[in-house]
Parts: sequence; structure tokens; C-alpha cells
Amino acid sequence: MNNSKNTEPDNLKLVALWAFAESGLGGFMHALKIPFTGIVLGGFSVIMLILLSQSLEVKKRPFLLFQYTLMVMLVKLIASPHSPAMAYIAVGFQGFAAWIFLGLMRSNKVTQLLFAVLAMLESATQKLLVTTFLYGKAFWDALDQFGNQVNKDFGFGKEHSLSFFLISIYLGIYFFWGILLPFWIARIQKGMLSNQELLKAKIKELPELQQAGSRGKSALKKYLPFLITFAILGVLYLASWDKKQLLYIACRNLFALFVFVYLLGPLLNRLLQYWASKSSLKNNSDFLKVQTLLPGMKRNWELAQQINQGSRKNFRYLLHTIETFVFLALMEDAEE
Repeated sequence: MNNSKNTEPDNLKLVALWAFAESGLGGFMHALKIPFTGIVLGGFSVIMLILLSQSLEVKKRPFLLFQYTLMVMLVKLIASPHSPAMAYIAVGFQGFAAWIFLGLMRSNKVTQLLFAVLAMLESATQKLLVTTFLYGKAFWDALDQFGNQVNKDFGFGKEHSLSFFLISIYLGIYFFWGILLPFWIARIQKGMLSNQELLKAKIKELPELQQAGSRGKSALKKYLPFLITFAILGVLYLASWDKKQLLYIACRNLFALFVFVYLLGPLLNRLLQYWASKSSLKNNSDFLKVQTLLPGMKRNWELAQQINQGSRKNFRYLLHTIETFVFLALMEDAEE
């Protein structure tokens, strides 16, 4: 048995794993109705980049990390052309940061930890910036007004900034998730070898695969930004804000939503689609191989769901299914 092969799976399989996760797993995760599913997808990207950074090929050519990122973005554009443009910005940042921290600075425990935390904090900060752009300072003021009213009703006395508290908790979750990711990577690497025979036995016991039905975009998700706007206005109205100021906030928020949803978002998506149509990567032999690996990744994901189907559908189930998915996809490499 070739031990070097055991600890170093094929780079293009890792890229295909990452590309499938970016283009295909989001709907499944949202269907489980587990909060912070976006944090898992971002964490999966970080894991794939760290595993890729450990290969001898990437150590010799660090820029491959960013090239692999572009391949994933291209697959995502082809498979999910209507994905929000901000998702590509997050993936692009992760690839660029990986090139700096894991490529130019060399991949080790310290740089992996720094990269994981930075990537997660960027993802969280991006969401906060988008929220502020869409809803303005009024969103955070409404939260503070609500918090102060609750304080007053329950007699807590001193006023506190609810928005600052929630932002701190939100960033803290992403920060600690970034710290935990390297430990998850170690668990995955250990499982690549120890779970082979167990998975083979489970696969033999499985019935024939059943195809999962596709899920469309819910009406609630489509109109959620507008519902949030009206909720903010309602809170501010109940807090007895000046009516002229409320009218200004309403016009400003609706205008920002219009610009972001109907102008800026589609424009960025068009630019990305233009890049995809002109990109020389489409004819790259490595990219073509990644595309041929994607159907196998889909089957591995379905197998992973079946293997874990007896588990309760919660966050732990999601993590175990992702781990099984990675083990199945890389199992052939471990056998060589």
C-alpha cells in the first residue's frame, strides 16, 4: 500500500468535491432548516483549500490554489447560474486568502488556523455589510429601540445596545467555527483510512438509490428582504419615531433593495457569466476532468445520505453526512 497516496488524495477530486458542494448542497442544507447552514458551506470550502494546500503539487506551485478556486466558481456558474453574486465574492476571497496564507506563506498549523478564522470572519462581515447597505442604520437603531423597550418593560434599568450584542454573538460564532475547522480537518484525514471497510460494508447493505426530488426557491425567501423592511418600519413606528423620518427610511430602504436586487445583483451576475463564457479554463484539461467527476460526486452524496438516514435530522447529522461524503469520494485514492 502506498502511504503517500493515502495521505494525499487526488487534487482534482478535492476540487470536484468542493465544486459539487458549492453548486449542489445548499438546497439540501436549507431543506433541513438548520440555522447557520451557510457557515457549514463556507467551512467546507476552507477544508478543501487546506487539504489542497498540503499536496506536493501545490507546495511547488502555490498559485494553483487560486486556479482551483476559479474552477469551482466556473462550475458553480454553469450549474447554478442564478446564485447570488455575493457568494462568488466569498469564494474568490477564500481562494485569494488561501494563496497568500497557505501558498506563499506555506501551509502549517498556524497559517491554517489564521486562514480559517479570516475566511469565516470575512463571510460574516460580508453579510453584515450587505444588511447595512440594504436596510441602513435604521435596522440597527430599530434593534436598539426594541432592546431598550424590553429593558424598560422588565425593569432592567440600564440601556444596552442590542445590535452590538447580536453582532458580537454573530461574529463570535464565525470566529470560533474558524478555530474548530482545523480540528474537523484532522478528523476527516483520520477517517479517510479508518472508515474504508466500514463504509464498504454499509454500501453493500443499502437498497437501490432513490432519487431525491428537486426543491424550488420558496416564495418566503424571495420576498424576505421586503418583509424585513416592513418589519423594521413597524418597530420604528411603534417606537414613536418621527413620521417624516419614517417616510425617509422607507424610501431609502426600498431604493437600496431595488438597486441591490434588480440592478447591482443582476449586473454582477452578468459580469460573472461573461467571464465564464470567455474563460480559457473551460478548455483546460484539469477543468474538463473535474466536470467528468461531478456525476460521481452526486452519487456519493446520495450514498452518504442513505448511510446516515437513520440519524436524527440535526446539525450533527449534517456534519456526519458531509464527512461520509468526503470519505466516499476519496476512498478510491486511499485504496491505491
